[in-house]
Amino acid sequence: MGADLSCGIGVNLTVAGDVLSLGRESGAWMRGEAVDQLDVTLSFIGIGATGLAVVTGGTSYSLKIGAGLMKVAHRMGRLTPGLRRIYTRAAREGVDWAAQGAARNADDLARLGRMEALRPALDLTEALGRVQARAGTRGALHLVGHVDTLDDARRLARASDALGPRSLGAFEMLGKSRFLRTGLRLADSLREALAGLMAALAAGLGLIWNRILRRLRRAVA
Repeated sequence: MGADLSCGIGVNLTVAGDVLSLGRESGAWMRGEAVDQLDVTLSFIGIGATGLAVVTGGTSYSLKIGAGLMKVAHRMGRLTPGLRRIYTRAAREGVDWAAQGAARNADDLARLGRMEALRPALDLTEALGRVQARAGTRGALHLVGHVDTLDDARRLARASDALGPRSLGAFEMLGKSRFLRTGLRLADSLREALAGLMAALAAGLGLIWNRILRRLRRAVA
C-alpha cells in the first residue's frame, strides 16, 4: 500500500474527507460535469454517521470507518457489481437531495435519509466497518473485493469478529465459502465460550461472597 493511498485512507476516515468529497462533487455539478454519486452518498453516510447509526443498530464508529473504507475501495475499483447496485440505489432513492440546502449540522443531514431505501447501504457500510476494525485496513480492502451481497458482508463481519487480524490469511487459505462457514462456526463457539466463562465467573464470585458472609456472621456471633 503506497504512501498516497495510505494518506487517502487517513483523510477519508475523517469528516474532513467527507466535506472535501462533497465540495469536489458540488463543483463538478456546477461545471456541468458528471457527479460521482457513490462518493457523494458515502460522504453523506460518513458525515451523518452518528444519527444514522440509530437505524442500523450498530455504532457510529463502524459506520464512519466503513464509509471511509468504501470510498477508498470505490476509487481503487474494488467494489463488486452487487455492492455498487446497493450504493447506486441509495444514491438515487435513499436521500432527499433537494432538501440538503436546509441542513445545518450532521443531525439535520441524517434526517434527509429515506430509510427504507437507504438502510441496505447503511447495513452494508456498518458491517464492512466492523471488518475494517477487526481485520485492519489492508485486509478489509482485499476482502471487500469478494463481497457480492449484503448477506456476504454480514457473514464476513461475524467471521472477522471471531478471527480478527487472521481473517485475511484464513480467507486466502480456505476460500470464500469455507471461510464464511468456518468463521460463523468460530463466532458461535466464541459466544458459547464467553457465556461459559461468564457463568463460571459468576459461580466463583458467588462462592467467594458466601464465604465472606459466613465469616462476617461468625465474627458478629
